[in-house]
Amino acid sequence: MTIKRNIPEWVPLNYKSFVVASQSNQCCDISKMLNSDYQKNLFSELLGFSQLHQKMWDGLSKLVEDLCSTEANTFYICLHLSIEQAWLATRDKTLDASTIKQRITHTEKTIESLRESLNNLNVFKQESPILERIVNCGWEDNIGMKQAVVNSLKAVSVSRPVISQKDCEGISDLIGYLELYLSQLKSSDASVPRQTPSVPTKSFTTESSTTSRYIAVMFDRTFGSPHYGNVANICNVLGFSDISKEKVTQTYTKSAFAKSKPRP
Repeated sequence: MTIKRNIPEWVPLNYKSFVVASQSNQCCDISKMLNSDYQKNLFSELLGFSQLHQKMWDGLSKLVEDLCSTEANTFYICLHLSIEQAWLATRDKTLDASTIKQRITHTEKTIESLRESLNNLNVFKQESPILERIVNCGWEDNIGMKQAVVNSLKAVSVSRPVISQKDCEGISDLIGYLELYLSQLKSSDASVPRQTPSVPTKSFTTESSTTSRYIAVMFDRTFGSPHYGNVANICNVLGFSDISKEKVTQTYTKSAFAKSKPRP
């Protein structure tokens, strides 16, 4: 992925470094994660020279100025991928054909089924100190090799399956993920079907509200606050011109993530 353009002077130094890393063969993890036409266009959208762009970067600069290189790269990767995931999510119309009540019923059944599967796995469960050593060994710069060793060990032990605590935790995490989704569904009107908006794409539609909510969740996880103003600025740069700090606040406070946060 090559970005052939000048970078505005108000863009933080660590984002300029991130742009370089995204195009470098020496930073293959970053370049692989951002290897899509969408991301190439997203870089171009974020590196504009308008007053909206300067306002956005002025706000972000204050948040990222004290981050180390690894923290900054992690934040920027999460930001880029959250925006792309929101775009992908709003193009999947599978859920739009059913009412919220129907989705609640389906999600409850799925959670119940996963819990039953988790209980059934206890029959096969055996702890393997070998697997635990592999999982905890590091090897962060060669995940492929690590996974190959795990797959090989599971293949040779197939006559007595090794179901570890880590395997069970993956299912538990999925249950928790669906429970958050269920919580959000139940906070909505259970009799109203989700309608595909008929208004132009770049107004306060499913895409813009989803994008603002995804970014706000990512900010909350990273900085401990949704930073509604910064989220609105990013959305404005992405073309959602009617997104405001107030609308971001309204959308986010109804989300499952916000509702799941422990109260002080």
